[in-house]
Amino acid sequence: MLDGQLPSQFPEVAGQSGLRDFLADHIDMQFEDVRAVLRLPQAQALGTTGGGNFLAASALMAIICGASTLFYDAGPHAFQYPYRSQQRFLDVLGYMPWDANASGIQRGAGSKRLWQFARNPLTHAFGVSYSPGKATGHVPNNLQWSLAIVKRGYSVPEIGKLEQCVGRPAFVGVPLRKVASRPDDFVLDVGGLYWAVHRMLHTLFADKTQASRAEHMPVRLVRGWQRP
Repeated sequence: MLDGQLPSQFPEVAGQSGLRDFLADHIDMQFEDVRAVLRLPQAQALGTTGGGNFLAASALMAIICGASTLFYDAGPHAFQYPYRSQQRFLDVLGYMPWDANASGIQRGAGSKRLWQFARNPLTHAFGVSYSPGKATGHVPNNLQWSLAIVKRGYSVPEIGKLEQCVGRPAFVGVPLRKVASRPDDFVLDVGGLYWAVHRMLHTLFADKTQASRAEHMPVRLVRGWQRP
């Protein structure tokens, strides 16, 4: 049995019944999916050596984006143009723990790299990245892999620790680190990111202003889903 904690079980949402129910009905299942992928590869069970690196990283990027829309500065304006998706992504990452020394990059720059080299390429281009110069209007000559995604199969007790530990467990790295010999390349550690996303949500929901705003938006959504 996994001795972990899903978002609806966070103590920070115990008094927010609407938010807690929304997490239980719609968000917990997505974390349970990631839990399963974290255990890969399991060749003996699935007949494959696939590790789920891209799948897990993509899911975690989606969770960060979802939190930036539904739980950070929540409200109907989050669904109105201009959507400010990038800024919301960067802002919600402000609630995620960041070790600048171990990462080799400061929080602000690291958050932008996660957007440029992880979120966008994984969503739009099978993880193939591009030179940041594109943002200035310069079309890159070569597409490239600027981000390596590392992961191993984690045991059930290890996944429980990733969900429960306030400090980063020693068996995972920082969510994102710069490659010292190639300063334009980065490594995304899936286990480290999974731990950090949990801590991000704990800190976000501990912010009473954010939790109060997040409490009202899911209630609206749930009412919209109810059928006569």
